[in-house]
Amino acid sequence: EFFNDFDPLRHGRCSEANFARAIGNLGMRFSEAETKRLSEHFTEHGPRVSKPSVVNYMHFCTEVDKIFANEDSQENMRSMFMSSSPGSTVMSSFVANDIEEEERFLHILHRLAALCKAKGVEIKPLYTDVDRSATPSPSMLNPRRGGKVTRQQFKRNFPFKKEMTDSDIELLCDKYATKSGDVHFMAMHNEISEVLPDPAQPFPT
Repeated sequence: EFFNDFDPLRHGRCSEANFARAIGNLGMRFSEAETKRLSEHFTEHGPRVSKPSVVNYMHFCTEVDKIFANEDSQENMRSMFMSSSPGSTVMSSFVANDIEEEERFLHILHRLAALCKAKGVEIKPLYTDVDRSATPSPSMLNPRRGGKVTRQQFKRNFPFKKEMTDSDIELLCDKYATKSGDVHFMAMHNEISEVLPDPAQPFPT
């Protein structure tokens, strides 16, 4: 509906300038360069396309709807952004039983970050290969899960089994658990980056 005013003939296209205006009306904060790249991506060419209405906003809306209709895509998007405070990107499936448990989790998170810094360990590379590995048995691995691994894989590749207790690792699994039961290691990577921004633990990518 934000684009309708700019497309009176309902062709599904508008000008680049009006596309930028509609994006602004949607409340999306993009730089001028980002908006231009978006409009160029959805620009159409052909005998039926009349300038200046060359940006297919219908295609843009369809692609946006696909993201919000896909649970994995939404989780991947959330994992790419850093939270305003440590622990505030808690996965929706995790609910602390009480204040004591929440404090315990934050203590574990800070301890994990300190261990990563002291030993020069990066969380993301430990799980990336597992995350992207294909296997004949879908029950064994989750190929291309976008920053998620199974609970068993998370525990097996966890770098500080000697330094942290099993219950600590279990709490991390619970905290970063997705609705499907996987563990979102990228969300944990991002929060560690926030707790201790350091070259040894790069910012999320």
